[in-house]
Amino acid sequence: MTEITSPVLSVDTSHRVVVRVVIDGICEAGRNLLRGVMRYARNNTNWYLRVEMDPIADKGPEWLRDEATIYASSRTPLLFEILKRGRPIVSCMAHHEPMGVKTVRVNDLAVGEMAAKYLLQKGFERFFYYCGKDTSLAAELRYAGFARALIDAGYSGPGREFMGLPTGLTDAGVQVLLDAPKPLAMLVSHDTLARELAELITSAGLAVPEQVAILGVDDDELQSEISRPPLSSVQIPYQEIGRRAAATLHALLRGESVAPEPELIEPIGVVTRQTTNIFAVKEPRLAEALRYIREHACDPCSVDDVLRHVAVSRRWLEGQFSRRFAHTPYDAIKMIRMERARELLRDPDQTLKAISEKSGYHHVQNFVAAFRQATGETPAIHRARLRANAPSTISGRPN
Repeated sequence: MTEITSPVLSVDTSHRVVVRVVIDGICEAGRNLLRGVMRYARNNTNWYLRVEMDPIADKGPEWLRDEATIYASSRTPLLFEILKRGRPIVSCMAHHEPMGVKTVRVNDLAVGEMAAKYLLQKGFERFFYYCGKDTSLAAELRYAGFARALIDAGYSGPGREFMGLPTGLTDAGVQVLLDAPKPLAMLVSHDTLARELAELITSAGLAVPEQVAILGVDDDELQSEISRPPLSSVQIPYQEIGRRAAATLHALLRGESVAPEPELIEPIGVVTRQTTNIFAVKEPRLAEALRYIREHACDPCSVDDVLRHVAVSRRWLEGQFSRRFAHTPYDAIKMIRMERARELLRDPDQTLKAISEKSGYHHVQNFVAAFRQATGETPAIHRARLRANAPSTISGRPN
């Protein structure tokens, strides 16, 4: 594919370039993305940032002076107007890729895959995907990743039955959930919709998570906190996405070529709260094995410890795990340890040695090797990536 170059080769980057950042300011995702843009701009450019948090508001004549744009809103009418000017632009959403806009975004397929593996590890066998009126490409990609991972684990599909509900949660949609065999697990395309869904189905008399487990996307802390019950969610590195988008726009403004393919940033992990805090397994011995692993993996415990506790044969336990989860009991222990390690790495006061021990590893070298194998990066690199996405105050303009 042809590389993308700046359509404004006359831009003089020695002066303060006016860059417009368009976000949905009501969302925590948009604000975190803006933090990433600002961090890059302060350290690497002489940009003058203009921030638009309300993409549907009327625009004044100052918009004509924008020399480049970072666009992170699902609103397309405003994007069309910006594109008419022929100025450099970078999008942070999959929505705009069909329009030929250079995109830096989360790997939405990986979001769906991560969600499926997480819910499978919790023992669910019935799955729904709900995106309501969200018809974006991101929602479709998350569905595709979700369905693909479920199929790979031995579940049938990926027909639209995985969607489960009609567009827009009508009374008929609620009835689908009421009539479906329980327990079941739902991935919802984003947190706002997941919170609304949780409130609606609990008011319909369904228990969350005992009958219906709900997993959102974005880890919007406010949406999660006001949700009843508190919402589990896939965490997206929006600050890193903003930083990378700003770096790409900076390259375009310097007249450099960039690859036309979207630059994909991997999701961080799943933050577990009450809406998924359950194991959905009917076989009591397997359920007890899962509970024991969840509670004791970081003690540490071994597969032999699990076998002694549940009083079953290794062959039986490994057969159950292979059929139900497509991994071994030892894999499950490692998953819990890595989940704990990622949580501890968010705390800057925890040393690597302390994190290793609290994650079930006696030796730091073994922990680092296991973490690299599980995540593809070292604990130090993972921590640095988390630090890059830590909230910071939005104030002032870059110099």
